[in-house]
Amino acid sequence: MNKTALTKLVKKTALDAGADLVGIASIDRYDHAAAEVHPRGTFSKTESIVVVGCRMVRGALKTIEEGNYWQAYNCDSYWYMNEILAPQILRAIGIALEDKGYTTVPIHNPFAYGDGRAIRAGGTRPDGAMSMRVAGCAAGLGELGLTKLCLTPQFGPRVILTAVLCSV
Repeated sequence: MNKTALTKLVKKTALDAGADLVGIASIDRYDHAAAEVHPRGTFSKTESIVVVGCRMVRGALKTIEEGNYWQAYNCDSYWYMNEILAPQILRAIGIALEDKGYTTVPIHNPFAYGDGRAIRAGGTRPDGAMSMRVAGCAAGLGELGLTKLCLTPQFGPRVILTAVLCSV
């Protein structure tokens, strides 16, 4: 399968699984990244990074701004997207590519960088220290704003980003 067909397969798979945004970054977008945050520090065979964006419901943030109700954000825009929706999307992409003979590694929205220790001298920590914000920008989903958030044209900063490292 050629790269154009693979790109279409990945984007269709992600969108069908519930993603709102999908972009793909070639590994060369990370040529100047520090070793501790380079995708190949997590998966040495990485050739591309599929980045998936799931929008936050505007009303979930509006009620926080008004100081009235936090649970909509906690349950829908954070917990549900990070713990239910995104893993399903990442798994669908991984299975689609692995069925074609490639290796994939899902990278979830990180919750604690730097907690792990390298398992061998000179190795990276086992917690996949990779910025989803930078990945989103590298994949063309948006621009890095002054607040260091990935600002997308469609949803501004109201997006949860996750990724799949791919051997293709």
